[in-house]
Order: sequence, then C-alpha cells, then structure tokens
Amino acid sequence: MGAILAIGNLADSATITTTTGTMLLPLSQLQVAWARGLARGPSNYTAGSTELTYRVDLGSAKQFSAIGLVGLNDAVATGSLKFSSTGAGNQEVGTGTLENDGLNGDTHGNSLWYVNSTLITCRYIEIYVQVFALPSGQRYVDARRLFIATANGSASTTAVLSDGVDFDWSLTHVDLSTAEETPRGGVFTSPQGTFRRLQFGVSGMTATEAEDLRTWIAAARRTTECVVTLREEDTDILQSNRTIYGRLVDWSPIEHTGGDTYACDSIVVHETPYPAL
Repeated sequence: MGAILAIGNLADSATITTTTGTMLLPLSQLQVAWARGLARGPSNYTAGSTELTYRVDLGSAKQFSAIGLVGLNDAVATGSLKFSSTGAGNQEVGTGTLENDGLNGDTHGNSLWYVNSTLITCRYIEIYVQVFALPSGQRYVDARRLFIATANGSASTTAVLSDGVDFDWSLTHVDLSTAEETPRGGVFTSPQGTFRRLQFGVSGMTATEAEDLRTWIAAARRTTECVVTLREEDTDILQSNRTIYGRLVDWSPIEHTGGDTYACDSIVVHETPYPAL
C-alpha cells in the first residue's frame, strides 16, 4: 500500500473564478491557510440541491496528486472534475468524480477529495459541486479551503511512496471534551473540539524513498498544512473520509533495516478540524 504526503498547495497561487453566479463570500477565502476562510456560493437551490462551479487557472501546466475542498456544508455532497491544458471547462486531459456521505459536518468537518497516484499535469481545473437537502436559509455551497497537492518532483513538498505502508495503520477519532462525575452519580460535561488522528508506519523503502520521506518530514515539521492519503480508495466516499488535511505532529527516525531497505516505524498526523457553520 502506497501513500501521498504533500505540503505544497498550488491553489494559493492560482486564479479561482466561478461560472455559477455572484459569490456571497469571496473565492479568495479558499486561499486562507488552516481552513480559516469561508467562501460562500450563490443561493440557487433547485429540486433538492444547490450547486457551484469553481474554475482554477494554475497559470501554467503543473503536476498534482490530489484535489480537496474542505469545510463544506453539513450535508451530502457530490462533484466532478475536468482537467485541461487548452482552456477552462475543457477535459482533454481527463475527468474525475467526488462524493462524501455528509456524516462528519458536526465533528471534524465534511470534505471532498480526489486522489490520483499516477499524477496529473494540466493548467485548468474545473470543480463542480452539488450539496443536497440544505435547510431553508442555508441553501448555498460553503467551503473553507481549496487544496491542490503539488507533485513537482521535489521531496520537500511531496513524497509519493509507491508501496511499503504497513497494514496496521489506524485512523482514530479524538474528542477533547471532558466529563466530571459527582459522588451521587451526576455527570457534568464540557463539549470541546474533535479531530482525527492518523498513524502509520512505512517499511521496505529504498534509499531514494527514505531520503524523500526524510526531506518531506524536515520541510513539513509541526507547523505546516499537509495532506496525507494512504491509497486510492475503492469509492469516492471512502477517499473523502480517509484523506487527512492537517499537520504532522510526530515521527520516528528513519532507520536502515538491511541491504537497500529502510523503515519509519511511526508517522502521526492530526487533522485540522473545519466544522460546517
């Protein structure tokens, strides 16, 4: 099982526009780090869904491995992608699909992720999103962050591992809430934030892969936005649910295990929560 680890975000230097109408909150909010912005599309609810089309111009043809919209509305969402080197809205380079199950909005937040380990090179990206069953007064598409994970061949921004992720990886829900029990059986709770914790190890790396991973860890540190996905999932929903946007918080030394093989026993990533408003 392979993995993609990225810190470079091509969206931050891109030109982002829409063909859907007038934004209620500007698209530039998608370029605010740590999902602290909020871009809100027009209210165009029709037949149970609200839609928004984003068009991204990277300025020149660039290579990337993953695309994600984080901080979506607390509802089921689907979407599609078009990749082009000739013009916005064209698709001669390829297409993709997106979907989530809308179950995470009240906790760590809903997202839509597309991952392609073979990497894509193009200049123009069109992202079409539909959000379903929104309540009256909230019938628009919200998003907090657009992340286009660069794959420019530099290990300082992206590490692509073709294989070697150990099968005992874990994805754990962390709840920072507290509860106090009184001697008479009463319970007083203090709800706090939640996030997910991804932990995995890598073994059997070649010297080149080990050096790429070491370089990436040194660049990511504990202070940089990152995206980590362990594989291309079987469904779009699983891809959205298991791709983690957050920061690197802990890692083991990269060790030589004999011959031309290396291992890193543990890498830990904490999700940056982005619950829907």
